[in-house]
Parts: sequence; structure tokens; C-alpha cells
Amino acid sequence: AVAPGTQFRLASARYDGVFPLPRAGLVREGGVDHVWVVSGGGRFAERRTVEVVDTVDDLALIAHGVAVGDGVVVDPPATLKGGAEINVVR
Repeated sequence: AVAPGTQFRLASARYDGVFPLPRAGLVREGGVDHVWVVSGGGRFAERRTVEVVDTVDDLALIAHGVAVGDGVVVDPPATLKGGAEINVVR
């Protein structure tokens, strides 16, 4: 039993097939959201345009632009360029 007057927070939406990513990985440029993905066998940076359908706390829910197995760079430096060789820390 729940005490009278107990407050609850209800889910505002349900999204199937989204990828929750740290918001720190998002780069917004010209009104468009991007993430940096590790490509080339984990050696190079590739910028991808993504569709953010919602944000929840420190997560961005991504509907398009990333796939299962993609490595997304968190806190990318502003100087990062496409094709740059990177060193992934695990």
C-alpha cells in the first residue's frame, strides 16, 4: 500500500531503438547535433550527424546516426577533425 499524498513521476514517453549516450559526447553546430565516432579499426575520428529525440538527466537518446558497436568519443576536444588519428583509452 502507498501512503495517501505520495507523489510519483510518470514516464513522459517511450522510445524503442534508441541509443543512450552521454550528453558530453554531443557537439551542436549550426543547429545540428553531431557525435565523434571511432572508425578505421579504432584509429580514426569520424563525425556523424545524429538525431536526438530526447534528453534524460546526463543522457541523450539518439534515434539515428549511430549503430550497435560504434565507439562514441565522450568530451571531444573542439579541435578534433575528421580523419584525425586518435588513441582510445579503455
